[in-house]
Amino acid sequence: VGRMNILIAVMSISPFVIMTILAVPHLDPRRWAVMPVISDADNTANEGWLPIPNWYGVMWRPFLNNLFWGYTSFDASASFAGEV
Repeated sequence: VGRMNILIAVMSISPFVIMTILAVPHLDPRRWAVMPVISDADNTANEGWLPIPNWYGVMWRPFLNNLFWGYTSFDASASFAGEV
């Protein structure tokens, strides 16, 4: 049983290890701190009666919505259902 668990774990993790190794040559750390250039075309989300604030290239309302969804346990019901 122990050896089979190790085999299954290695088989499950191996695609992620392989893809990580293949991706390393394509990394460019200089791009990590580059801020996007905001143009008039980027402000199309500000149309409508409830505009989306777009500061520094970040659409804050969807960002904060996703952030709070992930951190306030709205998904806890699915986790609870999986444990039952």
